[in-house]
Formats: sequence, C-alpha cells, structure tokens
Amino acid sequence: MQCCEIMAWMLARVGSFREAESLVRYMGARGVVLGCHEILCKIIEGYANKGEIEDSVSVFNWSRSRCIVPSEKCFLVVLEILVQTKRTRLAYRVCKDMVEVGFGLSNVEKTSYERLIELLCKEMKVLQARRLVKNRRNNAIEPSCAVVNAIAEGYCEKKDFEDILLFLNEVNIAPDPYVCNKILISQCRRFGAEEAYLFMKELEFSGFQPDETTFGIFISWSCGEGKLKDALVYLSEILSRGLKPDIHSYNALIGGIFKKGMWKQARDVFDDMLESGVTPEMSTFRVLLAGYCKYRRFVEVKAVIEEMMEYGLIEMSPLDDPLSKAFSLLGIDPLVVKLKRDNGAEIRKAEFFDALGNGLYVETDLDEYENALMCVLDDAMFPDFNAHIIEKCDHGDIEAALLVKEKMVCRGQEPSSSAYSALMKGLSVSRSHAMKAFYLFEEMHERTAQQLPRETLNLLIRSLCKRGFAHKGKIVLDYMVRRNLLVENETYTALIMNLHKKGKQKELWECWELARRDKWLPPLKDSKAIVTYLTRQGMLKEAIVLLTNMLESQTHMISDISDIFLEQLCDTGHAVIGRIFAEELLAHGWVLNRTMYNHLVGGFLKEKRLHKFEKAMALKEILLQKGEAPHALYCVLLNGLCRIGQIKLATLQFKEMLVKGVSPGAEAYNALILGYCLDSNSRKLDEMKSKGLELDEVTYNFLVCGFCKSGEVLRSMEFLKTMIDNNFRPSNRSLRMVISHLCNHHYLEKAWELSKAMELRGWMQDSTVQNAIVECLLSHGKLQEAENYLLRMEEHGLIPENIYYDILIKRFSWYGRIKMAVHLLNTMLKNGSLPSSTSYDSVIQGLCACKSVNEAYDFHKEMLVRGLTPIVKSWDMVIYGLCANGQTAESERLLDSMLSLGQTPTRNTFQSVINGYYTENNLKKASEILHKMQQHGHVPDFRTHWALISNLSNSKDKDSGDGGGFLSNLLSRSGFSWKKGSK
Repeated sequence: MQCCEIMAWMLARVGSFREAESLVRYMGARGVVLGCHEILCKIIEGYANKGEIEDSVSVFNWSRSRCIVPSEKCFLVVLEILVQTKRTRLAYRVCKDMVEVGFGLSNVEKTSYERLIELLCKEMKVLQARRLVKNRRNNAIEPSCAVVNAIAEGYCEKKDFEDILLFLNEVNIAPDPYVCNKILISQCRRFGAEEAYLFMKELEFSGFQPDETTFGIFISWSCGEGKLKDALVYLSEILSRGLKPDIHSYNALIGGIFKKGMWKQARDVFDDMLESGVTPEMSTFRVLLAGYCKYRRFVEVKAVIEEMMEYGLIEMSPLDDPLSKAFSLLGIDPLVVKLKRDNGAEIRKAEFFDALGNGLYVETDLDEYENALMCVLDDAMFPDFNAHIIEKCDHGDIEAALLVKEKMVCRGQEPSSSAYSALMKGLSVSRSHAMKAFYLFEEMHERTAQQLPRETLNLLIRSLCKRGFAHKGKIVLDYMVRRNLLVENETYTALIMNLHKKGKQKELWECWELARRDKWLPPLKDSKAIVTYLTRQGMLKEAIVLLTNMLESQTHMISDISDIFLEQLCDTGHAVIGRIFAEELLAHGWVLNRTMYNHLVGGFLKEKRLHKFEKAMALKEILLQKGEAPHALYCVLLNGLCRIGQIKLATLQFKEMLVKGVSPGAEAYNALILGYCLDSNSRKLDEMKSKGLELDEVTYNFLVCGFCKSGEVLRSMEFLKTMIDNNFRPSNRSLRMVISHLCNHHYLEKAWELSKAMELRGWMQDSTVQNAIVECLLSHGKLQEAENYLLRMEEHGLIPENIYYDILIKRFSWYGRIKMAVHLLNTMLKNGSLPSSTSYDSVIQGLCACKSVNEAYDFHKEMLVRGLTPIVKSWDMVIYGLCANGQTAESERLLDSMLSLGQTPTRNTFQSVINGYYTENNLKKASEILHKMQQHGHVPDFRTHWALISNLSNSKDKDSGDGGGFLSNLLSRSGFSWKKGSK
C-alpha cells in the first residue's frame, strides 16, 4: 500500500495526473484509500490548471463520494471551474460542502462568488443565493453591490416584492438605480403607478435615490392610466428635488394631455420643455402632429412641420405639401387622406371650420386613421425601445442602437430577443465590435437567450473566430449544443481553424468530435491546413474518415481533394499510405495528375532510406510504362535527390534523361544547379555556364540559396548582386538567407547596401529581413538609423501584410524607445498581425517606466480582450502605477481580475494597493486587501500591520461594543487573537 501511495504521489508531482488518478481509483475500488487527501488535491488542481475541467470535477466528486475532504484551495479551484462553466447546481453543492466541513465561504474569490449568485438568481434559485450571502455575512463580509443587484432582480422576476424589502432592510444596501427602476416598472404593471410610488418610498429607506428616470416611469404610467393629475404631481416632485425631466417624461405628458382632449395645453408643456433646456426629438414632434391631427387642428400641424424644418429634422421643398409630410411622418398614406369642404346646406359632415368659416371634414377610413394616431400617442407613454433598436440596426447605426439599449436598461426594461439579435448581428459584422456582441450574449437572461435564432449565434461564433477569440466562440458553440441548435458547416470550419492556430488542442478535439457527429465537411481551401494538423498529430484514422466523407459528398472535386491529401500524407512521412491511396484511385478509374506523382516520389525520397528510394525508382518505372510524361518524372526525381543531398544519383538520372532523348529543360537544370551548390561543386557550375546555360530568375535563386547553404556566402552575394542588376527580384527566401548571414556576422554595410538596392526598386522586404537589419543597426548603437529605416519602409509602402515586429518591439522597449515600440505594435495590428504577449508586456512595462500609466493600462486591457495573458511583472507595474496616480479603486479591480485569471500577485502588488488605500485613509479596504494577501501566502511586513492597527486604534468608534468591530476583524484576520477587554 505504501509503495502505491508513493507511486501515486510521484506521478502527480511530475504531471502524470491520469496515471495517478487510475492508480488511486484502482486501489479505492479494492477498499484501499491511498494516503491523505494531498494526492487527490494535487490531481484535481493539476487537471484544472491544464484546462481539463471534466476530469478535475470527476476526481473531486469521486473523493467526496468517499467522504474524503479535500483542502480549502482544492474546493476553491473546483468552485471557480464550475462557475466558469455555468454548472450552477454543482457549484452550489460545493459551497454547501465547504460550509459543512467547516471552511465557510469567506475565502471564496469575489468574482466567482458574485458570478455564482448571479447564476443562481437567473435560475430563480434566490433562496439558495440568500443562504450563501448569509454565510458570508456571518464572517463579517457584507454583500457587494453586484450581489445585491442579482438578488433584487431575482426576487423581481419572481414578483416577491415583500422579500425584496426584507432583504434590503437586512443588508442595508440599495441596488443600483436601473435595478430599482426595473422593480418599480414591475410594480406599475402589477399594481399601478400609485402603489409603485409607495414602494419607491420603502426603497428610499434602504438608500435608493430616485432620479429623473424613476419619476419619468411614474409619469408615463400615470398618463397611460389616464391619471394626468398624478403625472403632473410627479413632474412637480422632479423639479422640487432639483432634477431635470427627460424627453420621455415630456413626451408622455404631451401624449396624456392630448388623450384627455386638452390640445390647447399641449403647447404649454412643449414650451416648458424648451425653457428647461431639453431639445425636442423626432418622437416629440410626432406626438404633437398626432394630437393636432386627432383634433383636426391642421393649422397647428403646419406650424409644427415648420418647426421641424428649423431643427433640421426634416427637409422640404417649397412645392411640398406640409399636411402630406405630416401624414407620412405618422405612418399614414397621404394619398388616402383628403380634406374636403362640406357644401351641404346643413353642414352635417363638417368636423372643423377654417379661418373663413368653411366647414371641412377628413375623407378617409376613419377607423384606420384614428388607430394610427392613437398608436403614436400611446408610444409617447410607453416607447417601443425594441422597435427603435431594430430600426437603428437595420440602418447600420449600431452606436445609436446601443445608446437606445442603454436608455432602455436605465428605465428598468430588458431588450427583447429580436432586439438582442439585431444588435448582435450588427456588432458581429463590424470589424471592432465582436467582443461587444459576446458580452451582450453573456448578459442577457436565459429565457431571452433561448429565443435567439441559430443564424445569429452562428454568425457570432464566426465573427469571434475571425477576430482571434476562438475560445469565446467555443463557449457559444457549447451553448448551441445544449440547445440542440444546428451548427453551420462554416461555423465549425472557423472554430476548428482558429483553435488550431491558437494551439488549443483540448478545445479543438472537443469541437472536432461535435463536427464529426454533425457530418461536417471543410471547404477545399481550408482542408489543407486541417489535414496537415491531423497527419502531424498522427491522427491518420480521423484524416482518412474525413477524406472518405469529402470524396463521397464532393465527387466533382475528387482530383483536388486527392491532391491535398496525397501532399500532406507524403510531407508528413506517410508516403506508403499515400501510395495505397493512389492505387485505390487508379483502381477506380481515376487518373493521377503530375502533381500527385510529385508528392509520391518526393515523399519516398524525403524519408532518406534506401528501400524508400528503391520504391521511388520502381514507381518511376511503372509510370513510364503507363506512358506518363518522362520529363515531369525525371524533374521530380532530380528535385528530390538534390534536396536530400544525393547529388551523384541525381547526376545519373540526369544522364539517363539525355540517353533516352528527354530534353532536360530549365526545371531539370535548376534542380541540378541546386545540388551542385549544396555540394559546393563550383567546377560543375562553371562547366554548365560555359556550355551556354542561360540563368533565369528561378536559377539565380537556386544559386543564391545553394551557395549560402553550403557556406560560400561570397559566391551567393555575387549571384544575388548580378540578379538584382539584371532586374530579377530575389525571392524572399534568398534575401532572408543572405541578409541574415550578413547581419549575424556583423557585415552591416553589405546588408545595408542590399537593402537599399531593394528599396530603390520598390521591392518589399519581409519580417525576417527587416528584423535582421534593424537588430544589426541596434547592436551597432545606431538607434536613430534603425528608426528611420522602419519609418521609411512604411512611408514608401514597403511593409507586407502579416508583418511581425515582436522581436523589435521588445528591443526598442529595452532601449527606452517606447514610442517606436508602440508604433511598431500598432503597425502590426494595422497589417493584420496579432502581436505576441511578449510584445504587449514589453510595451506595458516601458510605458509604466515612463510614467504613462493610463496608456499602459489601455494596452493591458486590450491584451486581455485579445485573449493574451500578461506576465506577473506587467500586472505589478500597472497596479503600482495606478496606485501612484491615486487610482486605487481601479488598481483593486485589476488585482481582482488578475486573481480571477488564476495568476498569483506578488507581495509588492498587494502592498501597493494596501498603501494606496492607507494613503486615502480607507482603512476598511486596506484591511480587505491585507486579508487577500494572506490568503495567497504572502506575509505583510510589521510596518504595514502596525500602521493599520495604530490608525484604527485612534478611532474610538471603530472597535467599541463587544469587540466584534472593524479592528477586531483586522486583528483576527491577521493572525492575532482578540479578547474582550484586552489591552
């Protein structure tokens, strides 16, 4: 048993968690529990750190089923995982277990705790959330505003208004205004505005301070209920509190006055609105138009149209009819509405009289006419924000739609699924707002999310992947799978391709399994990268299954598909499988093209073994017998043999070509030239030139690369210079090899000369060349020349797409040229390249060193949004800088963010925030950070302890009573005992 225990412990220590778990479970099934809980804790935490969430939770559940109590840290790790994956029921059970085993919830991270409360309340499990809050309060930890908001919203959804008041009186903290407004709107719907107003008075006892939006809600509902007098009383209270009524309050009042038939007073309210400084909007004028049209005040209608023109809301020519324009703005077809004079003797049809006393009436479908006007008046009291959001999105004005959404939330309303869908679609197609769409997806209520169409979610996933946020796209995919929604082929392709690029192997495999289940097939353009990944990972079975499915469903593209698969199989050392596949194709009557033969022969030659070479020769003979073009086969053989250094065999094949009367051509000569270069056989090259061989661009590149590879850099330089003089553009590979060699050996002048020659001809220089030249300049102390060179490249448009300056960003930051480092980072982003986390870290640290903390903070936030993780030093410097600037609250938020991402701050990081709050005399906050610091294994110095205790001791009201005050909590958290009456 002891041997098994030691073995399990050693396996866990070296990261072999699966083997350690198997051993523990094996012994557990036989009734033997290995050692103490440390082994299981090590396995659980190890799985969690590797992102293997299911395995971590599985081992935790197994240990609890056997009454094994993991460490508190282990509980916290599992809880964080469950909260992140929204497994609310299990997360609550873990919290309950923590309380039952005696750990309590005081050490649960604030972010995880708040998120769990939100999840519980969204699932209508408010009582469970209350229990968690009660447990934390028993440990003297008051609920945050986010927790209070979540519970208040949960009770509001359940219509438990009495419980809301009981809870708020208990914690003595008011929710945010938008939550209170949401509660009051719910009260208005259920009991009317008068009862809701009384409930608001109860909320005020908890600290709620109603604003103009709150009273605007009462005004709207009172007008809707026909209680105009009450609405005016609420308007009076707004003014008496020193608040300013908003546009919606005035719209509702004007609409309510018209509905009461008091059209003369409507203008008074409008004038009052102008005097108070509120600018009328299109909605206000539409209410005026509807009201005046209802009461046939068409002279006033024309006056309103003129005012709208003055405000620039509409444009009209002198020939346009004002009444027709008014009807159009109200959604009424002006062609079906006519004003007619009643010529009858008794004037029975007259509805109103003009200035000359003529009786006039409106000829139209009066029911439709009146309904259209009443809809506008009703909308003044209860604006259809959802329709406004959708309208703005349809016109492509996403920023305006977001403003309407924010206004809607402030008034305590939640956008509909249609409004959310329109917003998410608009944000997804935008180049820079994909993450905003994801945040909308996360914030919406579950019942709203369930109504989102699958097209919106598919678009969101593809947009996130396109912007480099594949891990977020995977979250949306998991949600779609839980709802059994159809995931489109393009969506799977986008996710798989981007997870592959990001190196997220576990998520990629999960996505692959889901895609395979749904019979996904990649488009041809992406299949090469996918097959490359599969073959390099040794997943040949999966590659063959994918090949079979593609061939069955895309018979018209068999040649292209086969070419891609053959190429990747042969490139990754599976030429034998490639040959079997080729034979199958031939057996089914398909003709192999020259490229496929290239792949097969090249694949055999790459393996550099005699029996493989023999297979290549045998394949050549078979193909020649089948009548395949001999020139193509010989060229493939020559290229392959020369690239693997078999120059003698290549020469024999070349001679065989000549004997058989096959013209070698430029391709064969180029292959042989490369071989001679690699073999440093200048004599053979000179012989070929003396026989009249003319060099083309491809041949020159072969010579440059070949001589450089063989170490004859002077010969390589000679051919490169001749090539440029003859106006042949060197390949990127040739230039990279020569420039890199020159710079690495400090031949700066020669490298500079080549670069200038390229620049004069307007030829782009890729990342490797630019990096090599700049690094060489920097190593010679020529900082300004390096900057000028890069700026000149940009000025002349010689920077290619997907440029990479990561190394240079780090170097310029190190030299203190932070402006240039920032410029290079922005240049990368502008040209479609994502800088590495090292680049961001260098810029952040450089900016902090220059005291540009806010700019550093912006880059830090951008880094997190792009899914990159800053190193601890970057966090440390930004937090320290924010504290030094007096932004301590912001630094605490950053500290919490760091902890939520699983990184452990240094002692100095905690100390910076503590010192910041101490400077601000916010001793309670300083104590909280001190407690967090100790939770994460750091011991504060004596000076910090003593400074806090001394200041708290001087405040008599801090530790009065039964010793349970703030000072006693600080002492007990800091490891000191507190006894009543101690001195």
